[in-house]
Amino acid sequence: MRVVASVAGEPTGLLVLRPQHELIYGAAAIVDWVCHDDDAATAQALLAEACRLTHEHGRRGLLALFAPHDPATRHLLANGARLLPSADWLERRLTIRITGPHTTPELLAERWRYTLGDTDLC
Repeated sequence: MRVVASVAGEPTGLLVLRPQHELIYGAAAIVDWVCHDDDAATAQALLAEACRLTHEHGRRGLLALFAPHDPATRHLLANGARLLPSADWLERRLTIRITGPHTTPELLAERWRYTLGDTDLC
């Protein structure tokens, strides 16, 4: 499901929601998110609609997966999300192996954007 936020008819953000997920029973999942990093109003509108749709589909919770430095994490936490840190980012390690020495752990730690859609879970 696509959730679009707009101002005066112009889109300001997009959230892709999967209301049912076989691997995560009872949860809906944010599969992708496009929102300006500093647009708190759009982020709040997208999350409010995602929560409404989650409950409308009988799901108990909404799951999102973002890197700690991703601005989406800041928006989620500002709107009541709980942070459950991951011990390891497998895809980040694989990216370093695939792309070679010019891609450093520090570069990925600063710039990596990570959503559930990237993991092929959805």
